[in-house]
Amino acid sequence: MSTSSPEDQQRLPARTVWSSLVDMRFDEQRDLAETGAHAITLQEADVELQVMQESLLLARRRRNSMASVLRFPEELLCRIFGYLQASWEPARWRMYQEDVEDWEARSSALTRYTSGWMAVTHVCSTWRQTSINDPALWCAVDCRHVHPRSLDTILARAKGRMLDITSSLYADPFESRNRGAEVSLNAATCARIEKLDLSVIGWESENEDIVAPLSSELPNLLELKLSFLSDELPPGNVLTTTYPPKLMLLDVTDYPPPPDSTLLSHTLTSLKLRYSSAATYTLTITHLSQILSVLPNLQTCGLENVLCVGLEDEALQPFSVPSSLRVLTVVSSANDAMEVLTGHAVIPSSASVMIDLHTCVSPDAGLLVARNLFDEANLDQTRAQELILKDRCVRLCPWYLDGSQVWVGSDLRSPDFTIDTVNPIGYRVLRITDIPSTGFEEVEETDTVEDIRLYLRYLPLQSVTAIAFDIFHRIGTADSWIANFSSARNVMHIYCMVADRVSDDFIGLCAALDSFDGQEFALFPRLKTITISFEGQPSLCERSHPHFAIVALTSVLKSRRLNNAPMQEVHVERFLESLLEEEWDEIRTLVELSSVRQV
Repeated sequence: MSTSSPEDQQRLPARTVWSSLVDMRFDEQRDLAETGAHAITLQEADVELQVMQESLLLARRRRNSMASVLRFPEELLCRIFGYLQASWEPARWRMYQEDVEDWEARSSALTRYTSGWMAVTHVCSTWRQTSINDPALWCAVDCRHVHPRSLDTILARAKGRMLDITSSLYADPFESRNRGAEVSLNAATCARIEKLDLSVIGWESENEDIVAPLSSELPNLLELKLSFLSDELPPGNVLTTTYPPKLMLLDVTDYPPPPDSTLLSHTLTSLKLRYSSAATYTLTITHLSQILSVLPNLQTCGLENVLCVGLEDEALQPFSVPSSLRVLTVVSSANDAMEVLTGHAVIPSSASVMIDLHTCVSPDAGLLVARNLFDEANLDQTRAQELILKDRCVRLCPWYLDGSQVWVGSDLRSPDFTIDTVNPIGYRVLRITDIPSTGFEEVEETDTVEDIRLYLRYLPLQSVTAIAFDIFHRIGTADSWIANFSSARNVMHIYCMVADRVSDDFIGLCAALDSFDGQEFALFPRLKTITISFEGQPSLCERSHPHFAIVALTSVLKSRRLNNAPMQEVHVERFLESLLEEEWDEIRTLVELSSVRQV
């Protein structure tokens, strides 16, 4: 005999209760209908049915409230919706028929939208009310992907808060294609915009109707990102007739603003100028100097593929950057422009400079940039320096660690050097690559532009306290190490990466550290600590044959102690100390051996 499920057992009494209630409510109308009042009783029955349907919605809502996901606190739901908003954006695309050749027919093709994260407003009433009542969810709007009829509703849900708007601006008032990708930049909306990402499309000089489309109604604008998709450059006041009074960040693509542009507000603290690969306009060094001269509060400046050398640069005199400047980052393949910039810009020693010179096929260009960048006259000579070297990259910055801290040179693990955003003072970073711009040209193997040894002569090695070495492939012998680094006499800490495939480099370094002329050591005579990191797992030899790095290091430690220049500490990665535990025993008798986290 089969037994009924718990659901079936519950269904029977529930059906009995609700059937009794329905019968009770409708029996009265049926009795009245039998007396002849058909119209009245039918209308009353419709009311009963309508109320029952409303009650069904209420019952469904009560049922949903028992679900675990709806029992979350409202604050937690809002946080979840915020994560969803960041990862599930609305989308917009156009439907075309491939066989339609007529452009007008194509331009009138249907546009489709998906709501993305906003779909949560249609899941249930609780989610809808929670999301709608949280104005923070509606402050960031990408108008390019939202249906135009929804924009007013979305802006209203922000409840007067400041807005982060991404939109397009069609300079041609008669342009009809792709309409719906822009927001109405009226006075009420502009007054609430705090961040604006705007693409200006189709600018032409004969478009006289387009004069300062943003007007002067941007009283709260803090960040402005602009990109220009046009064949002509608009005038400086194409967007605003007055300086935005609170503007702090300006990020512009494919448009070099003239020095009198109203975009260059004196309140700016961050400026980024970049060109896309298809851009035909560039920025001369003279033009750049004029822009910097009108930005007294500028703190960060980024230039990406924008620089060139113009005729006016032939008469260029040294110019000062704003005294408030903290970080200057320049990426360019225009070698001559980088030479002019680094040779003429007077940069405070407290400012940090990052130069990325790519597609550099001539070592001479890299040498001139290195000479200008690391000129001791432009550095803080009162502070000790930290130097990190790796193929293609050099980083020089002030040394901040004290004797109780372990320096591990962790930036060697990252593909690109970075600047400490908390304390970005006095960094000088040079990155040089010879990668062709198209990727199809062949680079001869004899090219040496990426050989960091070329640039060592311009580094202030005498003021360096700590040096980190990547896995070098070219130094090799002890004589080469001494020739390249003999002037670094004040180095007290070094960090080395060791690899079996280039063991000669580390052995050569240790031989140089072991070189003694009877009075002092030829390389790093004041060396106190050394940190070692291995590339991957070191190859394990038999216990009677210790690892080559440990043998070479042991010889150095003995020699330094014997000649009254003892080293104090050796730091190794924790897993290496345990992996080669017995092989470190002799080193423990010579210095303090400590383990550090893997770097």
